[in-house]
Order: sequence, then structure tokens, then C-alpha cells
Amino acid sequence: MDPMNWLLLIHNIPPKPGYLRAKAARRLAALGAVALKNAVYVLPDGGSRFEDLAWLAKEIEDSGGKAFVCRAAFAAGLDDAQVRVRFVSVSDEAYARLTQEMLSFRESLASGDSGEEGIEQALGRFAKEFASLRSLDFFGAPGRETVEGLLAALRARLAELRAGGAATGGGEARGPQTLTGLVWVTRRGVHVDRIASAWLIRRFIDQKARFRFVDEREHVPAPGEVRFDMLAGEFTHENDLCTFEVLERRLDANDPALGRLAEIIHDIDLKEERFGHPETAGLRVALESLALVVPEDERRIEQGGAILDLFYESFRLRG
Repeated sequence: MDPMNWLLLIHNIPPKPGYLRAKAARRLAALGAVALKNAVYVLPDGGSRFEDLAWLAKEIEDSGGKAFVCRAAFAAGLDDAQVRVRFVSVSDEAYARLTQEMLSFRESLASGDSGEEGIEQALGRFAKEFASLRSLDFFGAPGRETVEGLLAALRARLAELRAGGAATGGGEARGPQTLTGLVWVTRRGVHVDRIASAWLIRRFIDQKARFRFVDEREHVPAPGEVRFDMLAGEFTHENDLCTFEVLERRLDANDPALGRLAEIIHDIDLKEERFGHPETAGLRVALESLALVVPEDERRIEQGGAILDLFYESFRLRG
């Protein structure tokens, strides 16, 4: 993999006026910069980020401080992967806070505390917060997928209420026997739920499945395609079920090993401890590490599939 280009802002801000340091810290956080040391911040190069840092450096200089912006590559001490991990960690922490807020709201729905108007207002608030976090998620942190799934479930719930309680899936339900030799479409940057769903599709539903990874905002469905884990997809989150669970239930396989795996994927994807299987932590680390280290979606699915094969066979043999 070619080395990345990074932007560094190095500053020396005087202790007075006191607001200057706080202002610089807020601006850097708003840009998504991560601290390498107290006065050294890094951003991936691209877009308007160089200009953004240059303007901030000028403000610091105009206020009596010193600041430098440079393009850099890491040669020793840190490498690109370690720096990416820092960005992913910051994004995941932010996604986790939003996830917890959304899960709390979902619990309130079960008690009937929020009607259509309440869901619509909450959905708007959550979507706005997610858009803000996503704009600073430069490397596709795993927590993004969890929030996207919860948003999809809320939108589906709102659509059901507007339709008077009628079920409103993303597309017409199709039995597994009709789903062979198709192109299965999902969003780029696959993580836990989509890696696991692709494995289930290829192993149990469509052995000849081909996968296509798209920008959801630009994708136009074509004949012979089935979408999964996408907002308007034929298979996506439903209520409190992740996409893997939806596929597993539609398959109706009565397979205890597959059911156990579905419960584990649920807890990982939705950041819950509902089922509490001891294997959950290990599979979480394996799949999240895979998504962090392997950039290509097709390779993530292939290598993730091998991991899931081992877990599934272990469950099956143990009965």
C-alpha cells in the first residue's frame, strides 16, 4: 500500500489570552484533527483540509502565537496504520455515544412514549448528528454501520406508522429459492453486519452470488440486483433486527448454530449485550480488525467468510 500524505499543524500558543487555546482546540476538533502530542495535530491530506489548517494557523499567528502547517509522511515511530487507528478510535467513541442515545430512544418506543411526531423529530436530530460525525470519519470506523442500521430501523418504523401500521419493507419479500445467481449490492466500506450478511448469502442462499459495493446516494437499482443493508434494500434492518438476523429469519433454516451466530452478530452490530455469548468479544475483535487492516471490500468478505466458517462449524459440532 502506498504511504499516505498527512497534514500536520504544529503550534505554540501563549498562555494569554486564555481563550485562544480553547478556540484553537474547538476549531481543530471541528476539523476532525487528532493530537499526536500536545501541540501537534494531524489530518489526512485532501479536500479543503490544507486550507482549513492554514487559516487556523494564520489566526494563531495573528493572535501572537506561532503555527506551522506542513505535509508529511511517517517514516519512524508511527506508521500510517497506527495513525489511522487513532482516527478510527475517536470516531468510534463518537458513534458509540450516538448509538447509546438512539438505543435509549428505541426503548422508549417499546413503552409507547413516542408517536409519529416524536419519531420524526428524533430521526431528524439523529440524522443531523450522524451526518456531522460521518463528515469527520475519514477511515470508515466500525461504529458507523451500527448508527446507519439504527437510522434505517427508525425510518422503517416511521414509514409503518404513516402507513397505518402496515409493514413497509424496502422491497418485495422474496423467498431464498428465487435468489440465485444474482448481484448483491451493498454500501462500500463493509463492516461486521455486511461482512456476516455476505457470508450468509454466499453459503446458504446464493452460492453464485456476486457482490457490488456502491455509494448509496448515487446507486440506481438495476435488474438482477438485490440490495442488502441499504436504506431501501430488500434486506435491511427491521425494528431491532440487524440485516444478518433478517436474512437468517427469511431463510427459515431452523439451524441452531446459525441462530447462535445471528445473536452474536446482533450484539456486535447494535452494541448490545442482549444474548451475552462468550464468543462475542472474540468475533468482534476479529471482524473489526479485518475492516481496519484490509481496505478492499471483496477481500474483507472473503477473509471474514473464513473466520465465520470456523465459528459456525464450531457451533454446529458442539451442538
